[in-house]
Amino acid sequence: MEDYRSLKEQYDALREKVAAARHALLATVIAEMQTKIEEFDISPEELFPNLKMARKGTGETSPRRPPRKDRVMKYRNPATGEEWSGGPGRKPKWVLAIEGRGESIETYRIKQAP
Repeated sequence: MEDYRSLKEQYDALREKVAAARHALLATVIAEMQTKIEEFDISPEELFPNLKMARKGTGETSPRRPPRKDRVMKYRNPATGEEWSGGPGRKPKWVLAIEGRGESIETYRIKQAP
């Protein structure tokens, strides 16, 4: 048991030394990285391609998927032009608002050519 305690104390002391060494070098390393990023005009997307970056002012972290081409749109919001196929999944906010007012979504059905 005494060996474990001794090793644990050494481990904790070494962790503190590692943290202090990291802290001492961190500012220098960050400054070097910033210099290279500015020199090569590297964008955040180039630096971290798998990281989802927040789009300013939208509250979204990734761009919306384009609508699927194989689905026929059945409903249209005349105020905004937004369309919905009526398919599975979450209903768009504008559809929920219509239903919340007690209106029928069928009023907004797009008339299909015969």
